Amino acid sequence: MDILVRDKNGLREEILMDVDYTNFKYEYELNSARNLQFTVYQTSLNAFSFDLVEVESVILYDNQQYVVKSISLGMVGEGQVKEVTAHHISFTCVDIVQRHVTEGEKQYSLYEMLQHGFRENRGGFTFQLRGEFSSETIENLGGITLMDYLQMAVERYGAYLFADNKVWYLYDEAAFFEESDVVLRYRYNTDTVKVQEHTENLRTVVKAYGKKKEETEGRSDDDYYVTAVYKSREVERWGEREAKPVSDERFTNREPLLNWAKTQIIDTPEVSLDLVYTDREPISERKKVWFIHEIMGYNLWLKIERMTVYHPYAQKPPELGFMGRPKDLLQIQQKLQRSVQESEKKLSDTKYNLNNIKDTTDTLYKERIVAEVLEEDTASRIQTSAYQVQLKNNQGDFYFPIVRLEDIEVATPSQNGLMAKEDKTKLDAIESGAQRNNVTEAEKASWNAKQDAFLVSPDGSKWGQSIDNQGVTVWTKL
Repeated sequence: MDILVRDKNGLREEILMDVDYTNFKYEYELNSARNLQFTVYQTSLNAFSFDLVEVESVILYDNQQYVVKSISLGMVGEGQVKEVTAHHISFTCVDIVQRHVTEGEKQYSLYEMLQHGFRENRGGFTFQLRGEFSSETIENLGGITLMDYLQMAVERYGAYLFADNKVWYLYDEAAFFEESDVVLRYRYNTDTVKVQEHTENLRTVVKAYGKKKEETEGRSDDDYYVTAVYKSREVERWGEREAKPVSDERFTNREPLLNWAKTQIIDTPEVSLDLVYTDREPISERKKVWFIHEIMGYNLWLKIERMTVYHPYAQKPPELGFMGRPKDLLQIQQKLQRSVQESEKKLSDTKYNLNNIKDTTDTLYKERIVAEVLEEDTASRIQTSAYQVQLKNNQGDFYFPIVRLEDIEVATPSQNGLMAKEDKTKLDAIESGAQRNNVTEAEKASWNAKQDAFLVSPDGSKWGQSIDNQGVTVWTKL
């Protein structure tokens, strides 16, 4: 996709070469901004077009015009480099002021209000309406820029803006967002999903004024046919956060005014969702897409409010943002709250499990296998647990012996009651006829040769052990 540059007087135009496509990007934010950002390097191939890039020159990209508003000039080696930011040409209507002012209060339809501002403008800007809009009472209309008129259309009439070069289109919500065939599904065509909550605009109380009585100049309740104070049920959760008063000349009865006042505040946190779209099927600004995220439990329509799209040569996925008026992303907020509750429950369960593990570990530590250090020089020692092996003599005394047998290697010190890997390997390697319940004569002779096995009591006495023909253990002091 070519990028062209035109001088600010519209006399010369050239294809812009040697652009760094890896950082070229188009940024869009609903009702707020449409920008291009890119870097271009001076080379022997683009000397003419490079010089055309200056403030107020025009960049032509994807059939739209963008006016260069800022340039950062630098050097890379022997060549110059320009970092460029260009705004969509429609936003230059901020430079045009409608000087004619209509004095006094008057009720205007959206068309009448915009017609007042756009008539006879020197910039060649026009507008078209799509959808249905109510009328609003405006006092002393005029003396403001065309951008102020458009901002009034957004704030007072609930319009959505999108421009095709110098033609501004204003939509109601139903007409603005179009259903897309694209389905966003986590790990299928999306990546890096992020959800945030915001309370900057949260308000729970608002006072509304209806139609004003004739020949009144004040703003007391008596000057209006009807007034009402709407207090949201969310006051219990967030407290009283009062918005600026609102008014609408259409209302002379309290109930309709109160219902309208409800729509003028945001009484729950706004929710925003950002993700990276990894598929190749294009998504445009005015789309709403179906979003599925099994892990987070999302399955709903989302309306695009922000997007960053890179040049096709960069082969980088676009970044999409969805901002929640509560009615748009209420399901996300509810899912998020449930996720927090589930996380708190999991954290509680984890703490419980960790406490159990700690108790078990403490028990194992207390019952760990311990070893005594003998002063006698001996080649073989077996470690035993004092809580597992006890010997009792004829006087009723209990002993916790240390067994020493020939040809048995020293055990590796254990930790927390766990056998060392080396000892496990040694034990697995031991095999005898006794383990097979089949003691051979050779094994009997081998074990009988170990008659010098003995136990040592705490006072240092040595005790020999044998078994008589009736299977009774006999202890003999050596």
